[in-house]
Amino acid sequence: LARKPGSNSGVKSKVRPPRLGGEKVGLFATRTPHRPNAIGLSLVKLDRVHEGVLHLSGLDLIHGTPVLDVKPYIPAADSVPTDHVRQAEWLSDPVVKPNSDCICLPEARSQLEYFVRDLEFYDSYEEAWGAIREVLLNDVRSLHMRETAADATLHFDNVLLSFRCRQDALVEVTAAELCKVPKPGGGE
Repeated sequence: LARKPGSNSGVKSKVRPPRLGGEKVGLFATRTPHRPNAIGLSLVKLDRVHEGVLHLSGLDLIHGTPVLDVKPYIPAADSVPTDHVRQAEWLSDPVVKPNSDCICLPEARSQLEYFVRDLEFYDSYEEAWGAIREVLLNDVRSLHMRETAADATLHFDNVLLSFRCRQDALVEVTAAELCKVPKPGGGE
């Protein structure tokens, strides 16, 4: 892929999605946000296919906006009640299995409970922990990072979480610390 003149950063044309166990595929065949163009992503309903034409509904597009690509629904990544959605059969058994369970060690739980008042998007420990647990169970790090970095961190809302992935696929959250992210425009 071409780079902008004078730019040191480029976008790799092949990426390794976490669900494929390290296999390289073209970036346009994936959901990676690292793309050479600024395009929007929308969750839509495929109503039917007729003579090679996809009939979609639920689009949040202005009339006439082209649909460039279609990806399958993945329950772990998309947020729609699954009783309204049919998942592609070939996605049912991922190459890389999700972690078996996720626990918050007592000290980390105390820290997270204390920081709940500073969270921007969650009002209780239970609500925040449910979201954190779901993210860590579906570990989206690359296979390389999964294999080489048992200890890792996750920025979640205004908190930096330290976690460890054990050999038995159990994830332990070991610490939480406040890390306020500056708001755009320099405001607090």
